Amino acid sequence: MADSELRISELDFDTIKDNLKDFLRSRSEFSDYDFEGSGLSQLLDLLAYNTFYNSYYLNMISNEMFLDTAILRGSVVSRAKSLGYTPRSTRGAQAIGNIAVTGTGSLPASITIPKYTRFSTTVDDVSYTFSTTEATTVTPSGSVYTATGATITEGEIVTQTFTKTSQDDQRFVINNENVDTTTMTVTVKVSAANPVTAAYTLASDITEVGADSTVYFLVENIDGYYELVFGDGQVGKALDTGNVITVKYLTSSGTAPNGASTFTALDSVAGYTGVTFTTTTDAAGGAVRESVDSIKFNAPRTYATQNRAVTSEDYKRILQREYTAAEDFAVWGGEDNDPVTYGKVFISVKPISGTTLTNSAKDAIVSLLREYNVLSVVPEVVDPDYLYLKLNIDARYNPKQTTETGSQLGARIKTEVESYIDNDLEKFDAYFRYSKLTGLIDDLDSAIKNNVTTVTMKKKITPTATAQRFEINFNNAIDGVTGSRPSSHPAGAGNKVSSGLFTYAGLTNCQLEDNGNAIRIYRTVGGSNVVIEQNAGTVDYDTGKIILTNFAVSALNDGGTELDIFAEPVGQDIIPVRNQIITYETADITVTMTNDNNIITDRLTAVTT
Repeated sequence: MADSELRISELDFDTIKDNLKDFLRSRSEFSDYDFEGSGLSQLLDLLAYNTFYNSYYLNMISNEMFLDTAILRGSVVSRAKSLGYTPRSTRGAQAIGNIAVTGTGSLPASITIPKYTRFSTTVDDVSYTFSTTEATTVTPSGSVYTATGATITEGEIVTQTFTKTSQDDQRFVINNENVDTTTMTVTVKVSAANPVTAAYTLASDITEVGADSTVYFLVENIDGYYELVFGDGQVGKALDTGNVITVKYLTSSGTAPNGASTFTALDSVAGYTGVTFTTTTDAAGGAVRESVDSIKFNAPRTYATQNRAVTSEDYKRILQREYTAAEDFAVWGGEDNDPVTYGKVFISVKPISGTTLTNSAKDAIVSLLREYNVLSVVPEVVDPDYLYLKLNIDARYNPKQTTETGSQLGARIKTEVESYIDNDLEKFDAYFRYSKLTGLIDDLDSAIKNNVTTVTMKKKITPTATAQRFEINFNNAIDGVTGSRPSSHPAGAGNKVSSGLFTYAGLTNCQLEDNGNAIRIYRTVGGSNVVIEQNAGTVDYDTGKIILTNFAVSALNDGGTELDIFAEPVGQDIIPVRNQIITYETADITVTMTNDNNIITDRLTAVTT
């Protein structure tokens, strides 16, 4: 029998079949056999198929054993469970507002707005039900009882009941994929005949769970449903045979009701039918259950936090998991703040809708973090710091290489720039890269030959007639003119810091500008620039910080409430710091199209002449 080398590293069908042929040819019995023109070829196909099938199957099994390579949700959830991670459920959208109940006749000293008081709303011709998730006791003002800052959550109310039939392990499955586990309440009754009931809470920290703790654990099973798991008498109180478990929760529609703002009461309160809900914050935060990719990303990172908020990344991971009404988070320690504030951690949130959070939403985040953060550290939620871009784009194009007019091409450029900012910049830690922007413009159409884009930074302040101190932090160096401004550089000429027009000290059409390291106020009179206030503030060109002292404005020329402050950066790239988000206003992006053929013709004519 001839020697043969077994090759097992090739796993595709054709190679497996060739390996089988080579193995048989190495045997004297088959050395002269025609494998292509015989029935044995069919047998080899069968053997190769079986080998290929088994190798593929075993490869899939091995992939499903690891979090990084698993594909099936059940496998990913199982791997995440070993890290102590429970995937986030569907979350109902929440709206914040005031519930008003109009009383009639003899009014009681107080009434209670019950838990699960329902309200209805319609989004895209689909009706959704919102409910209160806690009871609120209110007193009247006149004949109206008002609960301010009330939160209502979207979802249909569902109740499930289980009975423990034996001391053996028993599964208590919430048979609804759209359950919002944050709204879940669990009670355990001694038996169907004994009404004594105890409330059970979700265990969040196993180190604080004792043998008699009335807690439950929540896990997602391989079928994608959540299960309740109770203690064993050592970690958490064990259930007894005959115990009746009642679970009440909301089933959510996910993201669909986000944005709802008008609600109608479906239930009376304390017998009164005059119930209204006035929205202060539109519905937001509705989310579908956590995706497989999100579980694979968050599980190891949440494990690293050990359910404790110590580092800034810990806070960020917890918020990414628990707070669904946000598009992005920025977290930094007080030692990195300006000014330095030890003992605090700062959190900035970009909400999914709107630009800033309400005070009640900020309080909700602080309350959420309270069970995770170290006691000596105080979390504080601050608004994002929006840094606006003002872009003047001068693009040269060849009209012979396009069927579009210059205006049409310019409109496409503006759309492309806005898309770049929308998709790449409007989040924390997103840098503005000048070369990328100009490259996108040049590559937009072959008719565009080049572009010269001027970048200006813009911030907004809200001045009033009462003198105030303003700190305007661009956090990027400003291209300043140092020293006293020479006579060749009069007020209003070529300054690197400027502003919109306003009325100051009774004088209209005033503006800000830099003069060395000082900020002054000037206005144009009869074609000449006249300085009104020589020392209105200071500018630090290196840090990009402008301070206005005792700045009062009686009116703005545009009739608005916000005054624009402009500064030209030293470099062409803009780097956001901490909670800065780079954004824009449509009016601040201007595009000028220049016919490149005309310029070339003019130059050739000048040379010939």
